[in-house]
Amino acid sequence: MNRFLLTLLLLTGIISAQTKPDSTLYKWQPALVTGFNLSQVSFSDWAKGGDNSLAWNAYVRFGLTYETEDWVFKNQLRLLFGRIQVGDGPNKQNENEFFMETVGAREMFAKLKLSVSNTIFTQITTGYDYKVTPEAKVSDFFDPAYITQGIGILFDNSDYVKSRLDLAFREIVTSSYNKESDDPATAEIEKFKFDIGIASVTDLTVPVAHNVQYTSKLSLFSPFKTLDVWDVRWENAVTAKFSDWLAVNFDFLLVYMQDQIMKTQIRQGLQIGITYTIF
Repeated sequence: MNRFLLTLLLLTGIISAQTKPDSTLYKWQPALVTGFNLSQVSFSDWAKGGDNSLAWNAYVRFGLTYETEDWVFKNQLRLLFGRIQVGDGPNKQNENEFFMETVGAREMFAKLKLSVSNTIFTQITTGYDYKVTPEAKVSDFFDPAYITQGIGILFDNSDYVKSRLDLAFREIVTSSYNKESDDPATAEIEKFKFDIGIASVTDLTVPVAHNVQYTSKLSLFSPFKTLDVWDVRWENAVTAKFSDWLAVNFDFLLVYMQDQIMKTQIRQGLQIGITYTIF
């Protein structure tokens, strides 16, 4: 009898272990990382010339994931804001970004997924053009805002590459700063612009060394009415971590958007910073 009871208990334990659901399913899985980067130069009685400078930026990256047996929903929020001052000159803004992305995906076939997505890209606060005197306001929160919905195919079965190709619907929303939404061919000032086209988003993560990582995000969009012209946003970052909280960051951003300016925009920076994973 004792052997029978022991065998029954073992079988019950094995069956329970096999039928126990994945503990990560049907739960929101959050991730939050904050950081502060600093670049500083100071002179005192320096014969060769030069001027003091101080630049800083702070960022927040928040992720929220929810999974079922069939679906996965991934949410990402990224905030970036920074200032710079050279000598006795005015304190100027040099970083000002708000990015939010939501992607839902369902398994299909051949390691591909059906995906639906929504992205929002705008500014946190007022942006300025410092090339004119006095500086001119050129943007503000949700003015303009780029909002894109997509439905398409997602590949994310790789640890290094995730890519999706969408039929996309993009809206440009403005209030006071209408350059990117207005149609110059009409007398009326349009504050809203809508396009249907093709969008592609590719994320790349490559571990260069045990403490060095390269990440890249390439976003493309082209309206059907002008398929020979593509909006491009290519983000690149190399992060070398020296401890759990200290890192050196190099970032390179390339943007080409004809609604903004008929030139390729480039921003790059090299900074030492503090990063902290809250959860």
